[in-house]
Amino acid sequence: MSSPHLTISDGVLIFIEGNKNGGKEWFTAHKWQKEAFINAIEFGTQKSMGHPNPRTETTPFVCAGFRYQFIILNDWGPCFLKNMDSGTEREVKYFEINKHNTREANFTACNITNTY
Repeated sequence: MSSPHLTISDGVLIFIEGNKNGGKEWFTAHKWQKEAFINAIEFGTQKSMGHPNPRTETTPFVCAGFRYQFIILNDWGPCFLKNMDSGTEREVKYFEINKHNTREANFTACNITNTY
């Protein structure tokens, strides 16, 4: 029996902290989380030219009846997704998956598929 493999496209791989204490559980971001995070982090901009912003709180948005916002420290992280109704904050981890010699970065969320 072969083990499953993951195929990951170029782009940004995004994980959201799970429910276990101490960051011992991470989930791949849902589609809405990926889209909102890519928009919030502002990849491809020169936002930190000069001094980075110590704390940025995005404009709240609604998904599935809950209000959320991203909290981004020092312009690029650490980052958190806050449920404004419950007060829960989950850390967001992101990794750029592109070849180092690619001329243009791909600032979209990665697609992940299981292959056997």
